[in-house]
Amino acid sequence: MKKQQAAKIRSMTGYGRGVAQIGDAEASVEISATNHRYVNVNFRSRANIDPHTSELEKTIKSKIGRGSLLVRIRFAGKDSSEASIRKDVLERYIAQVEELRLEQPRFFDKADGYRLLRLPGVCSETDEGAPLSEDEVGAMFAALSNALGALNVVREKEGESLLTDLSTRIDSIEASLADVRAIAKEAVTIIRDKLVARVNALLEDAPAKLDSSDLAKEIALIADKGDIEEEITRLAHHLTDARGTLASAGDCGRRLEFIFQEMLREANTIASKQLDVRIVKKAIDIKTEVERLREQIQNVE
Repeated sequence: MKKQQAAKIRSMTGYGRGVAQIGDAEASVEISATNHRYVNVNFRSRANIDPHTSELEKTIKSKIGRGSLLVRIRFAGKDSSEASIRKDVLERYIAQVEELRLEQPRFFDKADGYRLLRLPGVCSETDEGAPLSEDEVGAMFAALSNALGALNVVREKEGESLLTDLSTRIDSIEASLADVRAIAKEAVTIIRDKLVARVNALLEDAPAKLDSSDLAKEIALIADKGDIEEEITRLAHHLTDARGTLASAGDCGRRLEFIFQEMLREANTIASKQLDVRIVKKAIDIKTEVERLREQIQNVE
C-alpha cells in the first residue's frame, strides 16, 4: 500500500517560555504541559490577572487541542514586592475561631497561627490587587504568544518521534494481517483434509461408509464458524483510516483512540473464531501492537 505523507502531529507534553516588553512593562510566561483528555488550563501569578483569564484561556485554546497546562505569569518588578499580613482580616478569623472554641471545645482546642495565615485574604502582596496597566496587559499577551510558539515547537519535535513509532507499529500490524489473510485462504482445505483423515480412521473397520455430502456439510459449517473475512476487511479499513488520520492536519489523538479500540476488537474476534494456531498467533501479535499503539496515543494531541 502506498503510504500517505503524514502531517505533523504533536505530543501533549512540553515546556515553553516567552518574554515580551511594551513600554516600561515586561512580562514573562512559562507553560508546562502534560497529558489530559481535554484542555485544562491553570494559571499562577502574583499579579491581578483575574479580569483577563477568560481571554488568556481563549488564546491558549486556539493553539492547543489537548493537554493540561500550568501557566505561570510574572511581571518585572511585581514579583519582588513584599508580602504583608492583613491584621484586620486575621483578627476577624481569630474572633470567629474563639467563638467556635467556646461552643465546641473538643474540636477547637487551640488556634494554629500558621494555619490561620493560610486562610484567604490574610496574606497578600502589596500590589497584587492593583489592576494591570495597558502596557502590562499587552506585554502579557505577547509573552503568552511567544510561550505558546516555543511550547508547540517542543511538542512537534516530540511528535516526530511518536509518528515514527506509530507508523512502524501500523506497518507491523499490516504485515501480520496480510499473513492472516493468506493463511485463512488455505485454512478450509487444511480443515477438510484433517476431518476426512480423522473420519476415515474411525470408520476404517466399520461397514458403514461416509456420505460425501454429509462431510461437505460439516466442512461448510466449520468453515462458516471460522470465517474471518469480514474482520480482516474491517481491520484493513481501520489501518487505512489510521494512516489517513495521521496524515491529516489538526488534532488526531481522540480519533486515533477510537480507531485503535476498534482494531483491538477485530483482533480479539479473529483470535476467538479461528482454530488455526498460526492465525491465532498472528492475531495475538496484532493485539500486542494495538495495545502499544493505544499506550502511545495517550501522548498525542
